[in-house]
Amino acid sequence: SIPGTVSPLSNHWPFSASVTGGVGTLVPASGQTDNVNGFDGQLLFKLAGSGAWPRTLTVTETGMAPGQSGYTLADIQCTVDGTVVGTKNLATSSISVPVGATQTVKCAFLNSRDTGSLQISKTLSAAGSGYNTPFKIDYECKIGATVTKSGFVNISAPGTQTISDVPTDSVCTVSETLPANPNGYTFSTPLITGSPTLAIVKGQTRSVSVANTLTPNTGSLEVLKDVQWNGVPVVAGQSFSICVTGPVGPGSVSQGCKSVSAASSWKQTWSGLVPGSYVVTEASATPGVLADDWTVTLPAAASVTSGQTVSATVKNVRKAGSLEVLKDVQWNGVPVV
Repeated sequence: SIPGTVSPLSNHWPFSASVTGGVGTLVPASGQTDNVNGFDGQLLFKLAGSGAWPRTLTVTETGMAPGQSGYTLADIQCTVDGTVVGTKNLATSSISVPVGATQTVKCAFLNSRDTGSLQISKTLSAAGSGYNTPFKIDYECKIGATVTKSGFVNISAPGTQTISDVPTDSVCTVSETLPANPNGYTFSTPLITGSPTLAIVKGQTRSVSVANTLTPNTGSLEVLKDVQWNGVPVVAGQSFSICVTGPVGPGSVSQGCKSVSAASSWKQTWSGLVPGSYVVTEASATPGVLADDWTVTLPAAASVTSGQTVSATVKNVRKAGSLEVLKDVQWNGVPVV
């Protein structure tokens, strides 16, 4: 009997029988099962002969059906009119039972499918998103075109789940349908390693890993430079160092400084910024005309949004100097006019 299998699997399992002391006639001495009810197989041994009864009959399962593999004899049980009889020996795949002259002894050999396990592990690079929703991961195990085990597991990252009782020789494929992107982030394509698996082996575990990465949605900040020389002669090659810091809040970091000049069309762009507010500052002005020589007007914090480029302007007005002329008048004794 092979629970859960279709009829062909219960056909042609080989058995032999023998009588202790060789007393009596046994027909057949060996044979193969025939299907009787859709998934059980049956083989009938007949024992005849004169002499003392009962006689001890030993029945042995001598192998697996042709073309079958991956089964283990799990149990043997013989009964007479509902009473359990006999001595089984799973190591030799046999049972010895007393048989009376008019008795019918029924013996059931239970063959179970050898199985192994599939372990699925899950990791997530969350990029500070705080994402902790379990992921649904599907698996399907097949021998050839026949599905032997399938389903899904829900795993929070990091974590693992083990699927047991996967029939040996099965090859398992793991897949994942990504959940909706959390606000401000996008899932990359899952990285699945170890799928499809090697064939499942009895008592062993095949491992598959599923790795996900969340990438922050980003925008850009373009800083424009408005330079007014205020009537002062223009200095060739004048440049300014503009710095960006943000996003504003805990963990705010420098996004770096860039040089802005006529050569850069008086603008620079910071890309790959996570959404948030960014502070624009001016670090220095070179060459020749120093920062103290300018009146600098900085923009308010710039709000960067996903997929967009926002602009901010830094205005520099050249400070004009003053000349005070003093007059020293000496009248040299002449009446002052």
